[in-house]
Parts: sequence; C-alpha cells; structure tokens
Amino acid sequence: MRPSRNTRRPPASTRLSRRQPSTPYTRSSRLATPCASRFRSAMAAPSGAGRVAAATISTRSGSPPKAVRTRWAGSRNTPPSVTAGTWRASASQRAARTAVRIMAVRIMPCSPLGMSSMHLRWKHLPQPRGSMHAARWPLKALSRASRQLSGRKAHLGAELAGLRGGRGMSRQFPQGLRVRVALVFLGMAFLAVLTWLRLGWLQIVQGSHYRTLAVEQRYRAENLVPERGAIYDRNGVPLAITVQGYAAYAVPSAIADPARAAALLAPILREPAAEIERRLRQDSPSVWLAVRLEPEAAAAIERLDLSGVYVVQRPQRDYPHGTLAADVLGFTGLDNQGLAGLEFYYESLLRGVPGRHFSERDPRGRAIPGGRSQVFDAVPGHDLILTLDRVLQYTVEQELAQGVAAARAKWGLAILMRPQTGEILAMATFPGFDPARYADYLPRAYRNPAVTDQFEPGSTLKLFTAAAALEEGVATIDTVLDGPGQLRIGGGIVHCNNPWGYGQITLQEAIARSCNTAFAYLGAEMIGGPTLARYLQAFGFGARLGIDLPGEGTGSVPAPGRIAGETLRWANVSFGQGVAVTPVQLAAATAAIANGGVLMRPYVVQTVRSPRGVVIEERQPTPLRRVISEETARELTQAMEMVVAQGTGTRARIPGYRVAGKTGTAQIPENGVYSNKRLASFVGFAPAEAPELVGVVMLYDVQQDTPEGGRWAAPVFAEIMDRALKHLGIPPRPDA
Repeated sequence: MRPSRNTRRPPASTRLSRRQPSTPYTRSSRLATPCASRFRSAMAAPSGAGRVAAATISTRSGSPPKAVRTRWAGSRNTPPSVTAGTWRASASQRAARTAVRIMAVRIMPCSPLGMSSMHLRWKHLPQPRGSMHAARWPLKALSRASRQLSGRKAHLGAELAGLRGGRGMSRQFPQGLRVRVALVFLGMAFLAVLTWLRLGWLQIVQGSHYRTLAVEQRYRAENLVPERGAIYDRNGVPLAITVQGYAAYAVPSAIADPARAAALLAPILREPAAEIERRLRQDSPSVWLAVRLEPEAAAAIERLDLSGVYVVQRPQRDYPHGTLAADVLGFTGLDNQGLAGLEFYYESLLRGVPGRHFSERDPRGRAIPGGRSQVFDAVPGHDLILTLDRVLQYTVEQELAQGVAAARAKWGLAILMRPQTGEILAMATFPGFDPARYADYLPRAYRNPAVTDQFEPGSTLKLFTAAAALEEGVATIDTVLDGPGQLRIGGGIVHCNNPWGYGQITLQEAIARSCNTAFAYLGAEMIGGPTLARYLQAFGFGARLGIDLPGEGTGSVPAPGRIAGETLRWANVSFGQGVAVTPVQLAAATAAIANGGVLMRPYVVQTVRSPRGVVIEERQPTPLRRVISEETARELTQAMEMVVAQGTGTRARIPGYRVAGKTGTAQIPENGVYSNKRLASFVGFAPAEAPELVGVVMLYDVQQDTPEGGRWAAPVFAEIMDRALKHLGIPPRPDA
C-alpha cells in the first residue's frame, strides 16, 4: 500500500490511535517545525508519565513486512530515539481483525538540511489476515529541501531526488553506504583477527617447533651405533665380531647438483653413476652410499669435500672365518640389525643400546671447531658363547662338500650333537653363503634346512617303529617276522628293497637289512596306527623341539582315524613314507636312543655374557621326556650296530670304534606325487658302547644310478665321525 505523496498525514487505514496512556517522548513540545508538527500529527504524545510498551498498526495489505522506514522533516533538535506506546487501529479499522506489533520506533537526528527519520520495525500479532509493507508520509518540506540541494553534495542530491521519485532518503544513499562500509569494516576486522590468530598460532602454539627447527639448522644429532655383541664358539674362538669401519652416506636435500656428485663418487664407490644419482635424488632425510669402505676410499671421498656427502666411522659386522657356520650365525643388514640365524634370533641381546652425539655444524654440515658438543655413549651388546666347535664345524663342512660332490647331489646337510646334553657341536649346509656378502645370494641360500625344512625320512624311521614295538611288548628283538618281496596290505602292495625278499627274519635282522615288508606288517598290523603315532610324537616328530634358531619346522605325523586307507597308510609310515620330519628332529630322536631313552632339547647358545665379561645366562641341558626304557634303547643300539657291521650301512665303519647307525633312502615328492629323485641319509652315533656324538647326514637329489643312503651318506658320516672323535680325544679301541 502506498499513500499519496501530497497528503500531510498517513491514510486512515494506517492512522495510529492511542489506546493506553503513555508518554512516548516528554520533550516533544520542543520539536521544531516541520519535524515536530509532523511527529505530533502522526503520533500525538499523550500526557502522563511512564514508558510506552508497544504500538500496533492495522492494515489489509499483503504479506508481512520485515521493516518499515518513515522519514520526517525536522530540525536538529529532533531526539535521537523515541520509545513507542501501545496503539491500535481506529474504530473504523478494527473490523479488519488484523494487526501487527511495532517492535521498535527510532527517530534519527535531523540532517544538516533539517530532516530526520523515524524507523519502525514490526511483526504480526497472532492470527493476522494481512500486513502492511510500508508506510510513507510525504512532506512538502522534503520537496523544498530537495530544491535547496542545488549545488550541494551529489550524493545528497541524488537521495533527495530519489525521495521525490517515491523512495525514502535513507533507503537509497545512507542505507546502502552504511551496508557497504559495514561490510568493508567487518572484512578488515576479520582479516585482522585472522592475522593475529595466525601469529598467535605460530608464536605460541608452534613456537617450540620452530625454535627446534632453528636449533637443528645449527645443531645436529647423530646416532651412535653401539658395538654389537660378539659370537664365539665353545672354546672362545670368535665367529662373528664387530670392527670399526668406514661408511658413506648422503643428505639429498643438501646436494645442489646430484648428477655432478654422482659422477665424482662413481669411480670411488665402483658403482654406476646413474645408480648413485638415483639414490641422491631420493625423497629421504639420508641415504647410504656405502656401508663397507676401505680406508683409502673413505679418504678419497673426504677429499672431494662434497656438500651433503659424509664419511663416518661406524661399527661393522665381520665374520673372520668367512662362510663357516653361516647358516647358523646368519648375518646383519645395512643398519647392523640381525636378519637371519643367531644374529636375528638373539637380536635383542646382541644389538646393545644406541647413543647420541649432539654437535654444532656450519651450513655445509661440517663440525664447527670449538663448537658445543655433547655425547651420550652407546652401550655395547651382549656376547654369545655357542655350543659349536669351530674345528668340528670346519670338519663337517669340508667332508660334506666332498660328499655332495661325490654323490652329485643338489645339496647336503650334516649335524653333530651330544646325546646327553642336546648341544649342537656342528651344523652345516653345503653349498653355503658368505654372510659378509649376503646380497650376492638368492634368499633361499639364507635358510638353514637342518632346522626349517622337512623331509620324508625313509628307512631311518624304522628305528622308531621298532622302538614302539619293543616298548609295547608286541615284539622282541628276536621276534621272527615275514619279509617277502612284496606284501598285500590294506588294499595296496608294499615292495621290499630286495625284490626276492628275505623270508623269515628277526626284528634285528629286519632293521639291519632294512626290509620294508616286515616293517609294514609290524607297524600296521602288530602295533597299530594310534600307538605308532603316539610314539612318533613322543620322539619329537610333528612338533617343535624349541631349538634356539629361527624358523624351526614342525614336521607332520598323520592323525589316526582321519585318513582314507588307514591300514595302508600306517604300513607306509612304518618304513618312513607319508610322514615328514626335520633333520634336527631326526638327530634329537636318534640321540634319545643313544641317551638311554631320554629325549633332550637341542640348543646352540651355551652362555650369554655382558660386555664386561659377566655371565648373564648359562643354558643347562633340558630333558624333555623319557620316550623308551634303557633296555629298549640298548636293544635298538645292538640292532644299529648290526646295520653297520653287516647290514646296509657297512660303509659307515670306523676302524677302532664301534658305530651304531641306520641308513635311509626316501623318494622326494613333487607336486603331491613321488618323483624319481632320492634323498640319501644316514643317522648314527659312536662309540656305540658309550655314545659321545650323534650324527645325521642328508644328501638331497643324488644323481647316481644307486642313490642309496648306505652308499653315499654313510661314508660321509664315517669320515666326519672319525675326525670328530679324534678331535674330542676319544681314542680308538683295538677290539672294536
């Protein structure tokens, strides 16, 4: 609704009438004309004291307004604000049944032209039918004021011109200007607050971080690598030690020209320049250029004086005897951390505690002469004293290498063990590797198959089938068994190693001649699967023994009642097929027979010693359990002596010593089926009457026409045992 521009008073539809006595403004009598006259004509102030609570305006117009602005002409004496009273529509307008509540009334000071503004804000009373968008009271004074603006400020003239066109003065110029000024002010205030907050964050919250960065630009902290503990054999001969060497590293961010630096370093490091440049461009705080430098090479790099390239003196692992016992010792990586073997298994004891060196450096990273420096010394690691004997280890490796070559085997392994204690005196694999240059070998070379790998033992397992029969009383050493050339059992056929068979033979003869058919019937029909499985597990097969070397395998023993063809399967297990063992399990089980029936836990580390020589821990022999009686062990020993004396293991004879042993020849399965490859093995101990050493020899994939264990593994065992017994001071006996 828009009233006429020429009316001096608001239309009747918007005229305010006083309902309750109030005094909106007590100084209204002092309002100058026309400001006072227009104010009194629209909102006559009643007499009486007190403040006005509210005012209402009735209308029939459309949607509810948010605000209304009304401009008045007046003098500069117009008050800055007026509080409205409660007003309702006149009687003629009450029938409209709509009303809005005036929330505030504000009269602005008059301008230099003698004009003031009254601003009203309202909202609907409950259940309105209409509302008033705006109310304007055009004044002749506005027209006169507009004419007086000639030659005055442009923006005032434009506003008054807008008023004559039907707009309020504060609606075009002052209001828009105020909004823009307010937005600019708020924006500047926001930026100022944001700036101060950011400064506060950097200086207060992150101040310590940036102070640290500033200090790090001048002070450098270097890790001091502790001296790694040494590893000695049982006689104190060092097998793995730490020496002071030189290494070179680079800080890529400090190298301005990586290509030039790589070209200068390539002839010294004996590496392609492209490979060195690749490392120098890595997004890493530091990179190793060489971890083992000769003193001459280290001096040459220092003479280059390259920014960001440094030579440091650091402890390095050294193996004085090269490949000796490498599969047992293992090796360390670039950071001097154990990665395989004992170096890995006892890492927490060997590594020690790192130290720190803080020093002042110039922008090129060089130490400042006379600068501040603080050192926290590193604590060396503990030393390990092993059960290995360096001489015996060398003997085993030498004889094993010759045996592998003679049999044309793919590889071989051998173990020497004390039966009464479980100490491993020698453990070797051929071919081995050089732990100082482990990167030159394939990862499979790092394995210690004597501990990690599992194989079908072949006829060597007949010893433990016989032990179960003797211990259970189902047979004696002299029990006669049938040894045909082939045996139908459990729906299958078992063949003897002798196509014609051996006929009626005793259990002792069956062991000596290694008759498969006799043992198939003994195990499957006389002993039974559950009992045989229980004894095999008691000897340590199918579970870890707890040797202190990483990656120990478990082997596998079939579970009774869970396989198809139960009888045939246990017939095969009885002579070493369908069951898997690790070489160290086979050595420990054989040692149990030599030890009177008691199974011992094998171990490699005998003593742990502090850097000052104080004994921290000393391992004691650990008996696991008694598996068989001493009588059974003695009868088995007699049968094993017969194997060497006149059976399949005659090549294991040692002049002057009584030797007990058992041969084995196993088919090697590949992809779930048996192949034509053979594993030749021999287990035994000597002297038979008072065993001092137990030995195991395995030759994998023998490339000979007759790849039997008695032909190829037994001679290796004999050579190793002969030299080992003499080294231990056990003299030969003329009557042996």
